[in-house]
Amino acid sequence: GEVDVHGSGRLGIAEFQKLVRKCHERELSEIRRALVGLRLWREDASVWITPEQHELAMRSVGCLDKVPRTSGTDLFGLVHDLIKYRQEVRGTHRLNSGFGPQEVQELRAVFDAYDSDRGGSLRHSELRR
Repeated sequence: GEVDVHGSGRLGIAEFQKLVRKCHERELSEIRRALVGLRLWREDASVWITPEQHELAMRSVGCLDKVPRTSGTDLFGLVHDLIKYRQEVRGTHRLNSGFGPQEVQELRAVFDAYDSDRGGSLRHSELRR
């Protein structure tokens, strides 16, 4: 395979490190493609990103700023913010058994509709309605 170079079905430490590096490179490549499409990418990183461009870039790769940026940033700052947000989303998915923030919110609303006594657990009588 591409990472399991010996075909053993197991990853040694060097192969695991290669896998992590490839994942990171893929993420950066996706970000770069999105920023090129928005004309925000410069090979020499000599671009200033306005708060409006920052928000557009975040949204274009599926990220939504919790708190909008009030000042501009450079290209490195934007890429850092994109990577940081993606890491937070991955952490949230792990924490919530693969569900994203929106899905958790929807599931919580359904649960709360049945949890009439707001006890945090569902009794049989609450499920029968």
